[in-house]
Amino acid sequence: MKENRLPYHKQSGFKVPEDYFGNFEERMMVEMFFEENKLRQTPFKVPENYFEQLEGRVFEKLEVTPKKGKVISLFNRRTLSYVAGIAAVLSVLLTSVVFNQSQDPGFEDLDITAVENYLLESIDHDDPKNNPENYDFTASANPNIDKEALLEYLNENIEEPALLLNED
Repeated sequence: MKENRLPYHKQSGFKVPEDYFGNFEERMMVEMFFEENKLRQTPFKVPENYFEQLEGRVFEKLEVTPKKGKVISLFNRRTLSYVAGIAAVLSVLLTSVVFNQSQDPGFEDLDITAVENYLLESIDHDDPKNNPENYDFTASANPNIDKEALLEYLNENIEEPALLLNED
């Protein structure tokens, strides 16, 4: 006959020694006693005459000169040259802006020859409106101008007296 066992109930393969649980409590108490005694003792031990020699060893280490390490410069020559170039450019720009702030140019600042050259270059001779033949530049064209006042003005302000040769 078969034994009345469940199909999933198999032996685990683990065996407990005889009288294991019988003296378990005694063994546990002995282990706890040893653990408590270990905790009461300090786990650190100091060699003999350690503190008497400590001061001498500390001063020996202090007297030893430390090794000099490699010194790394914070300012690289290349970087310094870039910064110097940028500073020079900025200083030139700022001084040119600050010292060249003159008053607004007026009509009196214009050079007469520059105005004449501009007018000569800007006149379009193909344009019938700008044709100088259409204009009458004689004194009779403007009767309100006094001839003596005109000659006085021209004598004071004209640079080339050769232009006054035609006195009609």
